[in-house]
Amino acid sequence: MKVFSIVGIRASGKTTTIEQIIRELKRRGKTVSTIKIIFCPTFSIDDPKSNTARHKAAGASSVIAKGKTETALIIPEAVDNNKLLNLNHSDYVILEGDYEAPVPRIVCAHQPKEVEERMNDFTFAISGRLADQYDKVCNLPAFSALSQLTELVDLIEEKVYDRLPNVDAKVCSACGADCVALGSAIIQGEAKRELCTLSQAAVCQLCEQAAQVKLVQGAVTASTGPCQCGCHKLAKETELKKRALAAVNLPMQLAINGEKVELSHSQEAELKQLLASFVKENVHSIKLNAGDEYE
Repeated sequence: MKVFSIVGIRASGKTTTIEQIIRELKRRGKTVSTIKIIFCPTFSIDDPKSNTARHKAAGASSVIAKGKTETALIIPEAVDNNKLLNLNHSDYVILEGDYEAPVPRIVCAHQPKEVEERMNDFTFAISGRLADQYDKVCNLPAFSALSQLTELVDLIEEKVYDRLPNVDAKVCSACGADCVALGSAIIQGEAKRELCTLSQAAVCQLCEQAAQVKLVQGAVTASTGPCQCGCHKLAKETELKKRALAAVNLPMQLAINGEKVELSHSQEAELKQLLASFVKENVHSIKLNAGDEYE
């Protein structure tokens, strides 16, 4: 099994890139699974009014919803990636949005700055919208999943190595290093996957027995990390706008070059109207707190 992650800011082309990669890997005879990391702290895969939700609330350790066209396994807790991967038997597993997993990474972005903020020692390629404009970003090759899919998947098959156990060095250090250091060295071309002599069956067994696992972070922080979902983004914008407008509606004092200037009622009303209009159009770029003074 080969595991890699695709990360990027919202609407940067992550999901489109993953769709195209899945189709091309399947065309090449590979099986593919995905794990989507969801940061929204209130997200639930289950309807709280459903029978399965009642089963979960009653204390079932897991619930399986079996339908005519799909089956869902619901576990009422965060599960670390090693355990999830042990349940999987695909040739490739793609982790969408997992910033913690020490596995090969592709970054999707709109602009180079976003790549710099999201790349690490495991990053081996750039894709998404940015790849439509550049062939290389931050010294990494950039491939569009829409126009350069063959080249992108060729690189994936070259760079993404067989899954490592990703356990603490105290559990296993047969290669002379820990799994994170070895994985990084493989991506950088400084080591070979063959340094880990464990078979994939042994990897799965070690993951089950390991007291400490590196990949657990990706699953755990998914429920507590920064929320990027649309509903929470809208709530934050609404709160910021309310606070900004509240500040605009306070009694005003105008200062020019450090000296306070008295305003007439009509001047104050006109200035507040202008500020309110500015706040509504620029809520993303300002921070106003009721009671603050502005010069």
